[in-house]
Amino acid sequence: MYGQTLVKTLAAFTATTTPILASNLVWYTEPGSNKPAFTDGGKVRGVNLGNWFILENWMEPSLFGTSGLPGTDNDTQVMDEWSFCSILGKTRCAEVLEEHWATWITEDDFKRMADYGLNTVRIPIPYWVYNVTEDEPYITQKQIPYIQQALNWSSLYGMDVMMDLHALPGSQSSYQVHTGHYTQESFHTDSANIDRALDALGKFVDEFTKDKYEGVVKAQVLHYCWELVNEPWIEAYQADNIPWDFLADFMDRAYTTVREHENVIAGNTVSMVVVHDAFQALDNWKYWFTESKGAQWVNYGIDTHLYHAWSPNANLDNYGHVVAACGTANMLAAAQEWIPTFVGEQALGVGTFCVNYKECFNLTSQDLMANVSAGSSDADYNNFYRALWESQYHAYNHGAGFIFWNWKAISPVWSYEQSVTQRWIPMDLNDTLWVYDSSQEFCLQNYNWSNVPSYPTTAVAPIPSGTSLPTGKALAVNATSSAASTTIAVSTGPGIAIPTGMTTVSLSGVNSTSSMGSSHAGTSATSSVSATASSTSTSGAGAVARVSSHALAMVVCLGLFSVLQ
Repeated sequence: MYGQTLVKTLAAFTATTTPILASNLVWYTEPGSNKPAFTDGGKVRGVNLGNWFILENWMEPSLFGTSGLPGTDNDTQVMDEWSFCSILGKTRCAEVLEEHWATWITEDDFKRMADYGLNTVRIPIPYWVYNVTEDEPYITQKQIPYIQQALNWSSLYGMDVMMDLHALPGSQSSYQVHTGHYTQESFHTDSANIDRALDALGKFVDEFTKDKYEGVVKAQVLHYCWELVNEPWIEAYQADNIPWDFLADFMDRAYTTVREHENVIAGNTVSMVVVHDAFQALDNWKYWFTESKGAQWVNYGIDTHLYHAWSPNANLDNYGHVVAACGTANMLAAAQEWIPTFVGEQALGVGTFCVNYKECFNLTSQDLMANVSAGSSDADYNNFYRALWESQYHAYNHGAGFIFWNWKAISPVWSYEQSVTQRWIPMDLNDTLWVYDSSQEFCLQNYNWSNVPSYPTTAVAPIPSGTSLPTGKALAVNATSSAASTTIAVSTGPGIAIPTGMTTVSLSGVNSTSSMGSSHAGTSATSSVSATASSTSTSGAGAVARVSSHALAMVVCLGLFSVLQ
């Protein structure tokens, strides 16, 4: 399976020109931040795809109840993916994880994201996809086809992509499950960890941009966003953690790694590189981007995470939570004047759920609604979560926009999918109950009683199955070429299906033929595509297409942070 051609996405073909997206002029930061980083245009409306390629036990407790792992009759806690695979062994762990990768996020999820007006996905990825040592229990390489498929769906349904290096060797955040190893932070205790992380990052950029296109016109994954590290804990945040100079060296070398491994089409900008704020004030970063190493960077942004379940918001009452969310607008607006500023993680959760994941074995999101609504009337808790959402939504649009954590989780207030189901987040993001007034401490005014949604008591999603149709184009490629033409082979491994509606060719002025065969159904077909923008949809597991080599321009997403209405 893993030696076969991997799925890659193709968002645009053109016979004569290289596509230049309008968002290049909006989402571009010049060296030294010497001009405003943002003009009027589309905002990021996104979700994280957490717990997909890095397990988090509180998000899907049932997975940690897999046979062979300690159950409720055993006090041993399986906190992270390290322990998960250590206990199961690599063979069994790979089997379980492949089933998880194939089912946790599917094409239908991308369809419904599009249905809900979302335009961005942030995909947490771990270093161990490409760089593991003999003493590490992680499964390596086998994630790649599933990541490729995610990018294919992203292209098809109009999602821009932020690839987030979420876990570094040695752990960059102490006792955090998202690092893959719930242990004391030690990324900074060995300089070899930087080398390993950079090796993985470079291979990610290669894999998802140019390595598969030897002999053809290579194309950068345009407006792919690379987040260099998620939530690093530095000494200023917690004693004995990463010294600033160590992190600064890593970030600068990581930036250089992205630039060395990407390939940029003439006329387009380099991809955006994003840093997490390391839990420091956003203004603290001005020095880095104007007078320090970052002053030489081109096209960059900053990510801040604003949660209500932890300090300084953890002990607020409902009114205080809304006021706190309203109050972030000025901070984000000020930062947005000099750098694209994303709220890369947020949620409706004002408390934690399933911290002891075993308490949530075999529970559903609807089961956990009893915890959400405890001590409140239906109107109280439903209206509060709707108000918390609207206050965040308005405030975060003063920056570059939001990326909700997470698309899926067992707890409804930590799941965008379930929050839409409960009507706390509207399907139409322009549908608001309150008038927004940024000058007021409590920024939601004039409650619109005529527009109160009918809050459901069941877990029936408003759109049970996604209805969106592909807006982009996708093609799996492993290319060879001659002077006259390029042959593109499309194939998939077991369980890696070409997305519904995928087109091998959709362009004007280029003749092509394609043949398709299904390894499962045992059928094949041959079709011709005319020069008048006809298209061939593939539903089988393999296809071959021919296009003239100068006409090939490949883009994985439709342009990060472009206007999508």
